[in-house]
Amino acid sequence: MRHTCAATTICLAASLGLGFGQDIPTETSKALANEWKTPTTTLNCLTALRLYTTCTAKEGDFPLSPQDAATAALKELLNNAPADDEDLYTVAQKRPDFLGWLTKANNLKTPPENKDKLLQAADAPIGEIYKSKLGKQKLAAVQESLAQEDYNLAIFQLLDAYPKPDPINQAYADALETLRACYAMDANALFKLVSAKILGPAPAGGAAKKATK
Repeated sequence: MRHTCAATTICLAASLGLGFGQDIPTETSKALANEWKTPTTTLNCLTALRLYTTCTAKEGDFPLSPQDAATAALKELLNNAPADDEDLYTVAQKRPDFLGWLTKANNLKTPPENKDKLLQAADAPIGEIYKSKLGKQKLAAVQESLAQEDYNLAIFQLLDAYPKPDPINQAYADALETLRACYAMDANALFKLVSAKILGPAPAGGAAKKATK
């Protein structure tokens, strides 16, 4: 998990080739949200996120080059995805903000006034991670990535730590969506929940480290 790739080096050096009049950020986020939400493709998204943040397909694998990791990630996203998404993903992946779309895509559309409710919902899957086998170690790894200000790796580690049922079901996909929605709304607040779970509540007046967007 040490071979983290910067988002700017992941993008392929090619022209955008926008020839089909789409709102790329909106359409990509929508497509990714649906793929994350569908149990048959949830793990494709998670594997793609692993490739982008660690340049490995599985923990312990030999690291890939950023370009090879990006190519493998695109292949994962297109596996079982609707055919209409092929051109969209191929173009969108060349954008420097593609990794942000992948980490934050969700269909919850939670209004800001419901932030506390969303945080409460996110606390449940974090609790499930904490209680799972090696859960405390996995949350500690998230904390380590946060200390290094690698928020992309931290959100991957958090999503990957959530216990995986066999087969992957809708409840699993929904839990990951809740975590991503909370990350999209307020990454600092999400990771404070992680800190509170393994370190206890922060002292009153303590300032949280600002997450990079």
